Amino acid sequence: FEQRTPPDLVVEVEVTHFDQGKARHYRDLGVRELWQVTRKDDDAPITVTIIDLIAEGGSGDLDSSGVLPGLDRESLTRGLHLAETGFAEDLEHLLVRVLDRKRL
Repeated sequence: FEQRTPPDLVVEVEVTHFDQGKARHYRDLGVRELWQVTRKDDDAPITVTIIDLIAEGGSGDLDSSGVLPGLDRESLTRGLHLAETGFAEDLEHLLVRVLDRKRL
């Protein structure tokens, strides 16, 4: 099953630069969505891009995830910042609110 079923989502953290061919590669594998997380340098803010790999007419950027409805770029960016700075409780509250669940 695992070999025949592609993941719905790939999260890639780019250290240097985004390889444009990766989106096409993941799409060809059947992956629905790619989250690109980048930071230009240590002092720069994290940037999150949500890419719909199966959109009609080719890949396109999204404001929010189709795989995890309710999770948008702003929430992802905020969540990554909270995780990075060690605010686990705040991160849990954010995820519960955004994903509309009582408890993770």
